[in-house]
Amino acid sequence: MSRSKWKGVFVCHSLYKKFLFFKKAKINNFIQIYNRSSVVLNEFVGGHFKVYNGLKFINLFVTENKVGCKFGEFSFTRRLRRCIHLKNDAKKNKNKKK
Repeated sequence: MSRSKWKGVFVCHSLYKKFLFFKKAKINNFIQIYNRSSVVLNEFVGGHFKVYNGLKFINLFVTENKVGCKFGEFSFTRRLRRCIHLKNDAKKNKNKKK
């Protein structure tokens, strides 16, 4: 179920406060985010963030295309495992040759 329109988008208050502090002080460091459910705002464009995915922080540079999405969409929490079948097929072929 989606969020009510009269409430507006969700942005963690501490994240927004920290971003304004970094912007005012003109600090270009990464802002670390644990809250992946916050929405990327127009004001965040050009900002550098590190989003935690449960294992490590993933660097994120906010562009205009990312506005309106959530921070969690840019840091995957699961690994993509590819070529599992190819490795198994290679093992089977080695056993057949012997």
